[in-house]
Amino acid sequence: VLAGGRVGISCEAGYRLDGPGYDTVQCQDDGRFTQGRRCAPVSCGSLAVVGGLVTPRGPTSYPSSVAVKCVRGFRLAGDGPEERRCLADG
Repeated sequence: VLAGGRVGISCEAGYRLDGPGYDTVQCQDDGRFTQGRRCAPVSCGSLAVVGGLVTPRGPTSYPSSVAVKCVRGFRLAGDGPEERRCLADG
């Protein structure tokens, strides 16, 4: 890219533009680009399960997963796995 040229920033699936800067950066005369935004993982938030324990606790982001275990007197309903994965679309 020549000085004055512009380049758009985009993120792969599971990531989104985040933070300060621009979605399009420009090549400066010194060969460096203006400040661009960064790609951060999509957040899936925290998973809450009535009668269950989720590990690790707290918010998760793509492509992390959590394990779900039932406390005494509860069982997982349906055929779902004990592991839940944060997907690219959150």
